[in-house]
Amino acid sequence: MQKEKYKERLKGAIIGVVLTLALMTTLPVLARVAQETITVNFNNISIAINGQQIHTNNEPFVFQGRTYLPVSDVANAMGFDVTWEDSTNTVHLTSRTNLNVVPDYPPHQPIQPTTSPSSSRQSNRPSNPTISLERAIEIAYADLAYRGITATYRSNSGMDWERGQWVWELLFRTQGERMPFIEFYISVDTGDIVKFEWDD
Repeated sequence: MQKEKYKERLKGAIIGVVLTLALMTTLPVLARVAQETITVNFNNISIAINGQQIHTNNEPFVFQGRTYLPVSDVANAMGFDVTWEDSTNTVHLTSRTNLNVVPDYPPHQPIQPTTSPSSSRQSNRPSNPTISLERAIEIAYADLAYRGITATYRSNSGMDWERGQWVWELLFRTQGERMPFIEFYISVDTGDIVKFEWDD
């Protein structure tokens, strides 16, 4: 049920996002399909996903009462890669996270490190992790959407050692939940969610 709700929300977010390439920069704009000159309004529109404002390389605009958003900026912020296929005039969105296999991690799992703390561990901290902090935040947002939880990224504790591996430790604040905070521990090597827990 949560997956279906997420798909509906995603569908609603994507509707109105896909633009023809000609509808992006100039005013008036020439639409390639209809060969019609139109006038659009730029109203300094900003975009926020789950309360988190995102940066856009192309400014959103309003045409005939409908707001159009740059597909690449919005899709990337939601964890999708965007490609353009010339032969069919198709915008392809490909999820970077397989939402169909996100496991249901139980809350408040006990910490069971596979190795003992070591003074040499700090020297093994990865200087160039496979999973960046920004990508870890995307993974956390995708997992929250799958669970049907509305939350906003608040802060991170950087890289930490959890269950025998280096992880990004992220803090999210929820809306309307009994416990206001969620912590994610996401592997810097694989992007797996090592631990997910609620906190008050």
